[in-house]
Amino acid sequence: MYTAVLLFTAGLSIAYFDWYKVVIWFILLIVLIVKLHWEESMLLKQFPQYQTYRLKSYKLVPFLY
Repeated sequence: MYTAVLLFTAGLSIAYFDWYKVVIWFILLIVLIVKLHWEESMLLKQFPQYQTYRLKSYKLVPFLY
């Protein structure tokens, strides 16, 4: 879901280009990465078996991150 939000907002930032939109997009990227790490820590506390799943899957972009 985060990947879709980032791709959609990146498209909007490019289509209606302005530097402040690019800056806002990077802020969004940072916020979502921080939130992603926080959510993963909560999942690990609640579900210890999440660790094995996490080793086999990617966070945002398949085969990259």
